[in-house]
Amino acid sequence: MTGAEALGAVVVDYGVVTTPQLHWVIKAFNNSQPHSVADYYATLTRAFSSLVQTNENKQLEPTAIDCANGVGWQALQHVQAEFKSFFNLQGRNTGDGSLNEECGADYVQKAKCLPRNFSQQNDVNTKIASFDGDADRVVYYYHDGGKFHLLDGAVSLLLSFFFFSLVSPFLFYLSANGFSWFFIVFSPQVTRSFLCT
Repeated sequence: MTGAEALGAVVVDYGVVTTPQLHWVIKAFNNSQPHSVADYYATLTRAFSSLVQTNENKQLEPTAIDCANGVGWQALQHVQAEFKSFFNLQGRNTGDGSLNEECGADYVQKAKCLPRNFSQQNDVNTKIASFDGDADRVVYYYHDGGKFHLLDGAVSLLLSFFFFSLVSPFLFYLSANGFSWFFIVFSPQVTRSFLCT
């Protein structure tokens, strides 16, 4: 920070945040909009609440979240507090081990197996998501007791288009999946806006 300030940059310390939070804060700051982390959560809350209707009496199935021992659990605790009527999130790998060691989105996607602190016996058919260390990548999967099922690429894209049909415009944060990139770039049904990250 000292070096940036010496060069005349405006430095604002937002604390430990995820990469998506940082991107949002910078965009809001550059657009002269409220840009605190609390503003991020308020914006997320308003957007999500307009998307879905709450059902206070619904029994929610838990979703186990592998946070790769990174910053994701910190953000997810805020999400859980705001949306407890929508989500029952259970964090694992929340900082008690080494970053991305046998856990996290990259590990699960490449190894095609459950991460550390998950088991084939105790997590049969549990809905699971894994973030990477800075929480800008996520994969969804489950284990049916005999086989590991990664919901990646095309499945994630189909889910994105489902949400796109509900709310427009829909922001699709595109990372390293080649098929998803190809489909979005060349699909006539998609209006594209690209943003350097």
